[in-house]
Amino acid sequence: MFDCVGDSVYILFLYGGFSWAQVLYVIVVGGPCTGKTTIVQGVARQLESKGFKVKIIDDQARLIIREQQRRGGDILPWIDRLRFEEEVVRRHYLEYLKALREKPDVVIDDSGVFTALAYIEVDGLKPSKKIMDIVEKLRGKVDLVLLTKPPSKYHTDSERWEDVEYAKRIHEAIRKVHLELFPGKVVLVDSYHNVEDRIREATEKILSMITGEISKGVYASSITR
Repeated sequence: MFDCVGDSVYILFLYGGFSWAQVLYVIVVGGPCTGKTTIVQGVARQLESKGFKVKIIDDQARLIIREQQRRGGDILPWIDRLRFEEEVVRRHYLEYLKALREKPDVVIDDSGVFTALAYIEVDGLKPSKKIMDIVEKLRGKVDLVLLTKPPSKYHTDSERWEDVEYAKRIHEAIRKVHLELFPGKVVLVDSYHNVEDRIREATEKILSMITGEISKGVYASSITR
């Protein structure tokens, strides 16, 4: 029998004889064009191949921008940053709750809720109560943060509108925000050999988390610029 703590959903699965009694919540974070979505999708495939049930939460910021551009809406970061981030945070939270109802072994969140705080800070604003209420609800649920490295190459597209200097500032702010919120839970995905190596590295870090074998020496809290 397993206890429920707060609104967490607890389950049981086995990995090599190791019992894990909760949904593992992983967020993949980093600035624009750092390969977050590629890592999320690749890791999900790797974990599913090992028998885990994985639920992905897509980057809601991109979805909202695409939706607003199609509709001619104004909930866009270059029009109203705070309103935009409120919607991003709200949707990520709803997707998290929806994911739990499907009873996965692992939830992998592309960018997550807390990245909004970095954008708001860089733009010289203060987070609203709506945002902070959700931040506090989700903060205690996060088990592992995978932090990407700054991009070696950068390009914009219809949803990635930031210029390279702004993107660098955002990446640094995202790094700081997550290290402050999740000391000891942030791990750097630092392989730049190729996409497959990054996915393999990220997958191994999650499996290490599951088996309780992550070494303190690899936490990003010890990372310097």
